[in-house]
Amino acid sequence: MPQISNGDLATVIVSFFVNPENQRSLIDAIQKNTEEVIKKKDGFVSASIHRSFPLIGRIMVIYCP
Repeated sequence: MPQISNGDLATVIVSFFVNPENQRSLIDAIQKNTEEVIKKKDGFVSASIHRSFPLIGRIMVIYCP
């Protein structure tokens, strides 16, 4: 897991509130965009996606240190 540091990096945290049945398609879209676009940007370090258990929650978080 990436570690958030206090150096010259900025950490971007984005929360999505999504119906459980739509979590997989949102994760797939974010992963595709990260691989095809974001990863190629200067300064990119890493990205992590976290989702709540689909049956009990609607929150998904992506963070990029």
